[in-house]
Amino acid sequence: MGRNRWWVVVCLLILTALPAAAADEVVLVLDASGSMWGQIEGENKIVIARRAVRDVVGRLDAGVPLGLVAYGHRREGDCADIEVVAEPAAGTAGAVADAVDGFNPKGKTPLTAAVERGLGLVGEGGTVVLVSDGLETCGGDPCAAVREARDAGAGFVLHVVGFDLGDEDASALECAAQEGGGLYFDARDAAGLSAALERAVVEAPPKEAGRLFVEVVADGELADAMVEVRPAGGGDVLAAGRTYTGEATNPRSLPVPAGTYDVHVRPLAISGPGLVLSGVEVPEEGTVEKTADFSSGELAVGVRRNGALSDATIDVRAGDERVTSGRSYTRESNNPKVFRLPPGDYRVVLQALEFDSSGHRVTLEASVRAGERTEISHDYVSATLRVGSFRGDERLDSMVTIQDADGQRVAGGRTYTTESNNPKSFVLPPGSYRVEVKPLNPKGLGTKQGEVTLEGGGEDEVSFDFAG
Repeated sequence: MGRNRWWVVVCLLILTALPAAAADEVVLVLDASGSMWGQIEGENKIVIARRAVRDVVGRLDAGVPLGLVAYGHRREGDCADIEVVAEPAAGTAGAVADAVDGFNPKGKTPLTAAVERGLGLVGEGGTVVLVSDGLETCGGDPCAAVREARDAGAGFVLHVVGFDLGDEDASALECAAQEGGGLYFDARDAAGLSAALERAVVEAPPKEAGRLFVEVVADGELADAMVEVRPAGGGDVLAAGRTYTGEATNPRSLPVPAGTYDVHVRPLAISGPGLVLSGVEVPEEGTVEKTADFSSGELAVGVRRNGALSDATIDVRAGDERVTSGRSYTRESNNPKVFRLPPGDYRVVLQALEFDSSGHRVTLEASVRAGERTEISHDYVSATLRVGSFRGDERLDSMVTIQDADGQRVAGGRTYTTESNNPKSFVLPPGSYRVEVKPLNPKGLGTKQGEVTLEGGGEDEVSFDFAG
């Protein structure tokens, strides 16, 4: 389910879901299935629940009619193991806490049927809070069940808290919250639960909140993204949800009070930065529909050296954030390197891999438009210097050091005694260099130096003879 204090999140969701009508029923639907024996930071989730429920329900207003539905706590493998532990009534907080203390998780996760049972306990304006650490295991569809209840005219609000679900597809739970007019909270760790608690306590929307629908698309298809609604100009998250790629949750509906908001959309399966829909106005009644379009364009990055295909690393950045990266290599099938990116302005950083000296980083600018191909390229200029070390006709094993005009070492290597490596080749930018050669074997032959000036695209050779 979640991490420490997860039941604090749940029960304070109950408190904040009814800011204007303390007498409305509240029913907690609790997952007490076998997975509750799982551990969070070394402690069983059921143990966390027993402690946290007693602490939180003890602070509820005694006039709030509180009820409890549990599932999976009595029998193994039984999809009918659903119990109305306490019907909504004032003063039931102690009984609810005592009941949770006695739960011994055993069974499956019939959360759809349990939600239906909870919905049947609340009247107009009532709130149901589903807490689950797993998905449906008994063939139910919680989203369809909540939609059917809403279509029948039921006036409840349903909040869903998904705890410790990791990367599971929780679209059915998000859809249930959306159809129930409530919020979905994804709490993966202690920090996430604390954030969810803050949102629930401070920013929980009123029952008659406006509706903001956010559709996320890419290249004509529904796209998976996280959507966060914040006050215009900045502030804490007021509502959040994931669109997935199905029509049940895309567009994603989020209840927020009337006001002006910035909607942050972060794509989950698309390379590229997120976007912000700024200044979205939500009225007290009615709906607002917005679309976040991540339709992509192509960015083709070509890298050459002296006109020939060249190998380099490629980093594509939006501002200071790395969006994607790749490598050009020297094959026509990969050079130019093609990236699919959302529309926007990018910085492309090339780092040459074929020089023997360091540096050679180049930054290019590129603008990408949806449905179009943008081509950029850079042609590095280099020269080749071949350095030989001899004693007469004998090739010597020597260390070579190359310095630039300022006396800084820019490259170096070893000649050995074979024709394939002596003379030793170096790829360098055009310019003036000092070359120093020191034989390693035999020793005691001293050191020789020489000057050379290299021109772009050219090849020069210098040899040092240690005879005599």
